[in-house]
Amino acid sequence: MRETVRTLRDGHDETHDLFIKPVMDDRGAAVGVSCVATRLPDSALTLADEANHRIKNSLLIAQTLLRMQRRESGDAAAREALRNAEGQLQSIARFHGKLAAGNAHGWVNIRDYLETTCADLVETFAEDGRLEVTTDIVDEDVDGQAALKLALIVSELITNAFKHGSSRDRLRVHVAFMDEGDRRRLVVEDDGEGLPTDFDADSDEGIGMRIVRAIAGELGAPPQIDRRSSGARFVFDFPDS
Repeated sequence: MRETVRTLRDGHDETHDLFIKPVMDDRGAAVGVSCVATRLPDSALTLADEANHRIKNSLLIAQTLLRMQRRESGDAAAREALRNAEGQLQSIARFHGKLAAGNAHGWVNIRDYLETTCADLVETFAEDGRLEVTTDIVDEDVDGQAALKLALIVSELITNAFKHGSSRDRLRVHVAFMDEGDRRRLVVEDDGEGLPTDFDADSDEGIGMRIVRAIAGELGAPPQIDRRSSGARFVFDFPDS
C-alpha cells in the first residue's frame, strides 16, 4: 500500500509519502511488515496543489460541454444521462478544488464539501425548480478520498429521488452526516412516495443503485433502507477508523 498521509508533529502539519508492504519468508508466508515514511518537501505539495487546480478546471470544462449537449438533445433519456454525468463531474471537480484552494493535502471539511455538493445539485436541477435540499452535517475534516465517495453517494441518491419523484410539485431531500463515536452515519431521505415494496438495495440493477453499492462497499457501509419512513430513506453506517 502506498498513500500520502497528513501528520501533526510538535504543533506543525506535515505530509508524508507512506509505503507499507508485507515481509515474506521463503515459503511465501507473511512474517512481518515493512513501513517507510518520507516527508514531502513544500515544493512537492505546491505541485500537488497546482495539479489539483488544473484537474478541477479540466473537469469543469467537460461539465460545461455536457451541459451544452444536454440542452441541445431532443431525447429525454439522453438528457437525463447527461445531467447525471454532469453532476458527477461537478462533485469530482469540487473535490479537487477543495484540495487546491484549502491546501489540505488530502483532507477536506465534510460539512463544507457536502453542503456545496447539495447546492450544486439544486442548481443543476434549477430549470425544473422542484428540488429542495436541507442538510445536517458534522463540522470536521475527513480523508479526501472518503469525502469524494460520500459526495458521489449523495449525488446519486438525490438524482434518483428527483427522477422518481417527478410527479410531485416539490421534492424535499434531507442529507445528514453525523459522528456517533464508534461509527459515522450518512442518511439521505426524501418526502416522496417511497420505494416499491419489493425494492432490494442489494440486488437492484439500476445504474444509480449499482454505483451507490459499489462506492459504499469500498467504505465498508452497504446501503440500508429504513422502511419506517414515508418516503425513501437510505442509511449508511461507516466504521470509524
